[in-house]
Amino acid sequence: MINELEFHEEEHIYSLNGKIVTNVTRVLSPLVSFHMVDPVKLENARRKGVAVHKMVELWCQDDLDEASLPEWMVPVLDQWKLFVEMTRFKVLESESRVYHKTFGYAGTLDLFGIINEKDHAIIDLKRSFAAGDVIGYQTAAYAEAHEKTNKKCKRFALKLREDGHFKLKEYKDKNDFTHFLTCLNWHRLQEKHRGK
Repeated sequence: MINELEFHEEEHIYSLNGKIVTNVTRVLSPLVSFHMVDPVKLENARRKGVAVHKMVELWCQDDLDEASLPEWMVPVLDQWKLFVEMTRFKVLESESRVYHKTFGYAGTLDLFGIINEKDHAIIDLKRSFAAGDVIGYQTAAYAEAHEKTNKKCKRFALKLREDGHFKLKEYKDKNDFTHFLTCLNWHRLQEKHRGK
């Protein structure tokens, strides 16, 4: 079933067997507002975020041409490498699409692997922690949808920027998935009533 999950990048829509599937980002978007941020700065940050995700994905595939990186990304790559070295992070999956069969939502988890040589971990790449606790809901949704995780899988956000040291934040709240499901149910109620 997971093999039939498709992602349509331009619209940021997932579909399964041709049917649109609710996604984690859309479900949680009402909880995170950037309306006070200058739209030009916001778009610039979004583009940089996409570029950092792609850089890490290519590095994980051993397909990154480091010489072709723009100058601003070099310190980001250095911080990524430092993170890998310090935590002995072993990448098992990168940019992996997941689907929860029971709750019918999809998403793309950034990284799944082994951290500190012993713990399975889901890591979400960020340029900031501005979304706060919502990042915990997001990582919990991915962990629950990912078939290879288990109850002991750790969840982190990794902040990578060109202007500072990497920061790793762990999310441990056992209610995070319940909070995500609350958002998911509200999202579906809104869709149902909009359709009338």
